[in-house]
Amino acid sequence: APYGYVLADDMEFTITEYGAWTEMIEIPFADMPAKGKIVVNKYDKETNEALAGAVFDVFADEDIVTPDGTIHYAKGQWIESFTIGEDGIGESSELYLGKYYVQESQAPEGYCLDDTRHEFELVYEDDETPIVYAHYDAYNLPTTLNLYKTDIDGQALEGISFDITLISDIYGNPIEQGGTGTDESGETEGQEEPETGAYVTNAEGMITEKYLTSGIYEVREVSTLPGYVLDDTARYVTVDRNGYIYESDASGNNLDADGGKSHTETLAWENDYTKLEVSKTDITGEAEVPGAKMQILDEEGTVVYEWTSTDEPHRIDRIPAGKYTLIEAQ
Repeated sequence: APYGYVLADDMEFTITEYGAWTEMIEIPFADMPAKGKIVVNKYDKETNEALAGAVFDVFADEDIVTPDGTIHYAKGQWIESFTIGEDGIGESSELYLGKYYVQESQAPEGYCLDDTRHEFELVYEDDETPIVYAHYDAYNLPTTLNLYKTDIDGQALEGISFDITLISDIYGNPIEQGGTGTDESGETEGQEEPETGAYVTNAEGMITEKYLTSGIYEVREVSTLPGYVLDDTARYVTVDRNGYIYESDASGNNLDADGGKSHTETLAWENDYTKLEVSKTDITGEAEVPGAKMQILDEEGTVVYEWTSTDEPHRIDRIPAGKYTLIEAQ
């Protein structure tokens, strides 16, 4: 077959009458142009597991012209979109040979969009290959929120509890806990009542929550460590329709200084700690009296702090909340 075409199937024909023909008999015998498909395999960048649900758009990267001179698509023209299936594989329809590129236009839920332009060329092989294939492995990073908790001295704090609560969709529609909100199509979606304090900092002072879906989230500290001051100020992050996450206000307005967006956002918190200063002074209340043995007792009468006074006030850091008694033991 001519270059760019596939061998046609044999054609049988029958002549049923004898005679003379004054005109030539034409028997159409067409060759079909070879075509190709673009195949995308989609994976989680961190786990390498197959991902479903991403949508890709296909564009012509040059004028797509068959050997007969027919222009099928102009350079830059959008041609079609296709969706990655449950097996993590998606493919285009049959395309005329030539140069194309694909871009992800919708990421799987819980992942950040990768809008990298991937270029392909569907190249003729031979007249016995009707379909050629171009393959590409594509990856998505999970949308991730990190919380980092330290005290004012920079020490990582383990065991501090937070709530991370989806409060509205990206269009501002409230999502009541245990109730419903609306997704992009306007359909309702449920939100389970979260467990209070379900997220707890590890030994590095970190909480990492992955695969956040689109919406506005409230982040709040709900319990702290003994001797520390609870900071229950609400902060917010927004995950947009493309899976990008950023710190925001409660309405979803970007608070990042550069307006940047990424697949990950880290919120850093500092906890102050309690500070108690005890002065042992003379009757004037001005001069420190050294040498006195001082004790602090808890509500059960147990000595929890003990020291001998000096010419400076004695400071106790990180004293847990509670009722105490200060005594001079000697």
